[in-house]
Amino acid sequence: MKSYTFFFFHNRGDSQVFSAIVLLGIILAGSYALLPKVYLTSSSSFKGLLDILTKQEEQLKIHIAYVTSLEINNTTEVVMYNYGEHELKIASVLIDGLEAQHNISVYDDSQQVFICGRAVPPKSLFKITFPKQNISELCLILENGLTKCFTIR
Repeated sequence: MKSYTFFFFHNRGDSQVFSAIVLLGIILAGSYALLPKVYLTSSSSFKGLLDILTKQEEQLKIHIAYVTSLEINNTTEVVMYNYGEHELKIASVLIDGLEAQHNISVYDDSQQVFICGRAVPPKSLFKITFPKQNISELCLILENGLTKCFTIR
């Protein structure tokens, strides 16, 4: 006579394996049931984060006024102006992807500056000076973590 054993284990190891399989099944079923809610929450959080980053990017209103190479002291100067609402705090400058030795200076109020025939408030202008080199990309990394890159031709 044949006997069949269902859910009856002869030693302790078999029951632990079975318990682990049942527990794993319960966890997977619960995870599957919660998946749509978790997905919606994370995607809306991501959208909120994306909105914040977009607003911060819009605050970065920086343009290059001109780039000049000075033969006298073998340097390159990039004059930029910030027409955004916030003061820029530059943490570092990358030139062609590498951190560059640089000097940043801000124009003072006594200087009258014209760009394309229009007077520009001197406090919004700043000049970055670095050793002369041919550059194709200049990136400013701000203290708040945002990066603004420019292609120079």
